[in-house]
Amino acid sequence: MRVRLNTDCCYPEFVAHYMGHSSTRQFVVDNSRTATMTTMNQGDLAGIRVPVPPVAQQERFAAELTRLSALGESLQKTIRDQTEALEALPGVLLQQAFNGDKLNG
Repeated sequence: MRVRLNTDCCYPEFVAHYMGHSSTRQFVVDNSRTATMTTMNQGDLAGIRVPVPPVAQQERFAAELTRLSALGESLQKTIRDQTEALEALPGVLLQQAFNGDKLNG
């Protein structure tokens, strides 16, 4: 299904963020039909009410949400990397001990 926005009143990135929000996604799931495949028709989609502040405000919101999303992804990557390093640490220490290396600290 294709959705076309009236860009005179809707900033596409703002609407994309709104549609990706957990409460909107839950609305879609709750209002989908399930037989062999989960579906939603145009009438169901029309039931999603998107708040429409002025376009300039939508642009600012979308830019800030994009910035925060990128920051969150960066923090998640840092945490994953640090967790992997911590999980590898006992192995490194054991390897040093078996090699007779002097432990730092």
